[in-house]
Amino acid sequence: MSRLAARLEQLRKSPDYEFELRNLEVSDAIAGRMQELGLTQAELARRMGVSRARVTQILRGSDNLPLRTLVLLSHALESRLVVGFEPVEGPAPSSRERTILPAGQVERMAVERSTAHPDDATPGTRLPAAPEGHPVPR
Repeated sequence: MSRLAARLEQLRKSPDYEFELRNLEVSDAIAGRMQELGLTQAELARRMGVSRARVTQILRGSDNLPLRTLVLLSHALESRLVVGFEPVEGPAPSSRERTILPAGQVERMAVERSTAHPDDATPGTRLPAAPEGHPVPR
């Protein structure tokens, strides 16, 4: 095994790699659902009660999204947020059901981000209440 292949294998096993991969999968799923509903970023922002710039940040896949933001997104996207854990048996399974990015791009992006990912996670900010017609369950 070459040094590059060994390093890549090591990165794939790291929590940073897993985080970046899942983060990109979430943004990919959001973009796919927006496409299904014919939503623009501006309309998604209006439904969530956030700025269009915030939606752009979310879609870029570079944020550690708080659960509250994911719930707001699910309501704005007329969807149900599904969360779960699966036992680790070999490579982590992908939850992606559709591919918007070219094959391999998500993995390349995850590798790039995990090698230069600073530990600068900041606590999530409190978001406004869900827009009318999109209540947050209690």
